[in-house]
Amino acid sequence: MIVTWTVLLDGLLAVLLAVTIGYAVMLNRRLAAIRGGSEFDRHAAGFRDAVSRAEDSVARLKANADELQQRLEQARALQDDLSLLIDRGERVADGLETTVRIARSQQDSVRDGRRETTRQSGPDPVRAAAGPAVAGPVSGRGENAIASVRGRGQSGPATVNGKGRGATPSPQPVPRSQAERELLAALASRK
Repeated sequence: MIVTWTVLLDGLLAVLLAVTIGYAVMLNRRLAAIRGGSEFDRHAAGFRDAVSRAEDSVARLKANADELQQRLEQARALQDDLSLLIDRGERVADGLETTVRIARSQQDSVRDGRRETTRQSGPDPVRAAAGPAVAGPVSGRGENAIASVRGRGQSGPATVNGKGRGATPSPQPVPRSQAERELLAALASRK
């Protein structure tokens, strides 16, 4: 029995050795085809192309990121400037609103005082000197945006101290509030 076991083990070992030799021959043929054939070169060229495209993409991404960072910094600076201008504009608008309210109340008090004395003599001189009532916001830029009381209700652009088209100059200089002076200075600096 000892002889049969050894023969069986030797036979099994010979079969395994034959299979291994067959697989090694097949593997050797494939490696020779890859080394000598164009398949290896084709794969190597494809790999080089993929690496160069990846490097180009990374460089473009870096350039785009830098450009976006610069634009973001510019946008933040513009946002700060716009916030400052909005705050200043709100202060100027509040001042102008207060000035208009005071001027209207003074005009009403003067009109009420003169109405008693001039009821029989004709139209109210304050109303005639002031011109038509204000009908909506004043539009435009620069000199045309700042309107004297006389130029607001008329057609055509409004006037600043009588300068402009469509209105006559005011006979007396109009006292300006601090807000109006700031607005005029801001508009003059924008020219």
